[in-house]
Amino acid sequence: PQLLSDLGASHNQLGDLDRDAGNTAAARRHFESCLEIHQRLIDTHGESPQLLSDLSVSLSRLGDLDHEAGNNTAARGHFERSLEIRQRLIGTHGESPERLSALSFIHNKLGNLDHDGHTGAAREHYERSLEICQRLINTHGQSPRRLHDLSVEHFQLGCLNRGDGHTAAARRHFERGLEIMQRLIGTHGESPQFLSDLSVSHNWLGMLDRDAGHTAAARG
Repeated sequence: PQLLSDLGASHNQLGDLDRDAGNTAAARRHFESCLEIHQRLIDTHGESPQLLSDLSVSLSRLGDLDHEAGNNTAARGHFERSLEIRQRLIGTHGESPERLSALSFIHNKLGNLDHDGHTGAAREHYERSLEICQRLINTHGQSPRRLHDLSVEHFQLGCLNRGDGHTAAARRHFERGLEIMQRLIGTHGESPQFLSDLSVSHNWLGMLDRDAGHTAAARG
């Protein structure tokens, strides 16, 4: 089992390298090989938390490739299967910060998939991801990663609400995301990612002001 598991991990790493290099066909072959190995391990040796987690990651990676290629139907199939596994992991083996974070992450991916054209479904996924992010912070404490993930969900919901014409709700989410980013920078220092997200949050609030005709506020 360990040799097969190591082989699967190698396929995942090579797939990541190929994906980063733009070699999506090669990346897909590696991710599919990894998925097949993890499924074979489960079929032969039974489910374990680690094998289920590895299987869900492989499915998520394939879903990413499908989404990037515009094959949303295939992406949804991979993401939903990954979601089902992550929910089963928590239901069977209990919550952990890693499992909760992974569950939040896949809800976010499904929200992104539904963002254009299925806003009701997207809202459900983003709100579920936001709730998990907040619970992680309340239960396991703040960390830069958890705070950043929380701010991202607020931005996602802000964008969704703006697109649906719910400007008051959009403003609340953008302002909450901005407050979290400012706190992150104040506590943990500047980073390119934090500064970029801070700029984006100011930009979204500026667009809301422009939409409302408040040009002076938008300019600020």
